Amino acid sequence: MKNVDEDRREVTEVATKLFARARPREVDARVQPGEGKPGNDSSPCGHTSSIFTRAGLLAESFPEKRTELGEFAHRAVWEGVYAGVHFPSDVVGGWMLAEPIVQELKTKTAFRAQVEKGRAEMKAFVVKPAP
Repeated sequence: MKNVDEDRREVTEVATKLFARARPREVDARVQPGEGKPGNDSSPCGHTSSIFTRAGLLAESFPEKRTELGEFAHRAVWEGVYAGVHFPSDVVGGWMLAEPIVQELKTKTAFRAQVEKGRAEMKAFVVKPAP
């Protein structure tokens, strides 16, 4: 996850600089963020690309939880919009950025090997339902 997130962050930073979109508070003074005031541009949302990338990677290790992971990611990413630091389209942009990152990783032999290794390690910790 750490290695993937470092690569994902680099991609997101390039896209953010490319779009150079102002934050909502810079467009409309009535918007007063409910949390800290990020110093970088607004789109795509880095938190969204991170959350959806992580959810996609975890879904590879826990395919039976794919739906729940996706639902969690969708709920989690809107906090930036509610807090006044992102536009809804920033969140959509972060999600759209995460999708090809996950799809590309899934084509890599080394990634698939790591997923299999992780699944094998986790088997010892999975509680099986009683018969």
